[in-house]
Amino acid sequence: PTSVQSVSTVGCHQSCISGCMRRLFAQSSGRHSRCRTVLRTSSRRLSIMAAAVGPQEMTDVTRSSFQATMPHIKEALNNCSFFAIDCEMTGLFVEPSREGFLDDPQDRYNRVREAAANFVVTQLGISCFRLMPSVSADEAPVYEATTFNAYVFPVPIAGDTAPSRRFLSDAGSLHFLAGCGFDFNKWVNHGIGYVPARELESKLKQAAQTAPETRNPVAVEKPEDIAFVADVRKQLGEWLSGSEPSLMLGKQNAYQRMLVYQEP
Repeated sequence: PTSVQSVSTVGCHQSCISGCMRRLFAQSSGRHSRCRTVLRTSSRRLSIMAAAVGPQEMTDVTRSSFQATMPHIKEALNNCSFFAIDCEMTGLFVEPSREGFLDDPQDRYNRVREAAANFVVTQLGISCFRLMPSVSADEAPVYEATTFNAYVFPVPIAGDTAPSRRFLSDAGSLHFLAGCGFDFNKWVNHGIGYVPARELESKLKQAAQTAPETRNPVAVEKPEDIAFVADVRKQLGEWLSGSEPSLMLGKQNAYQRMLVYQEP
């Protein structure tokens, strides 16, 4: 097959577009001939149209914007010609494991699996490339890129008795992320939470077993308590009818929290 002749990237923002493309073309020119089928073209020039989309086409996805952004991600995936994914992690190799030129597929898999089990993904980038209509037959094919950059963090589950997620971090990898402008505060405070598939069923069973027992509600009689409950109901009503993704009720004592929890 004919390999890619040239690649033109114009105005690439500091995003996962460049990382995805580097990986795609690295596979295209790898030492294993069977991996050279990621991208093929004729002698015409392949141009990735980064200038036309620019930084505004890269969307940061966080915990608060995840639900609203998912329809756009699905639409971009359904309408793209091809897509690429790129992960940033807290490390790449568990010492002393390193890639070797004599590795067979099983050796390579074991090393990658070990890294995946000990480090965590900090960002997941998805770039969707759509082939734009050509004006003429002689025009080089042009792709429009839309990128979503999701921060992901193993957020501890409230009420979970199991230890929170523990993982390794490599100083070199963290230094690299910091040098690229990675926002560690956004990662921890606003990263999208997740539960590994192998733990999902046990978490659901645990939540069902620890559900609070049904008991008679506490009568609200004091004027200050009646006013507190009325204010909470008002805030909830305004939140449910609005567009804010979350609601903070402010500080409460144990008795006030019980009054909130018993509200239908």
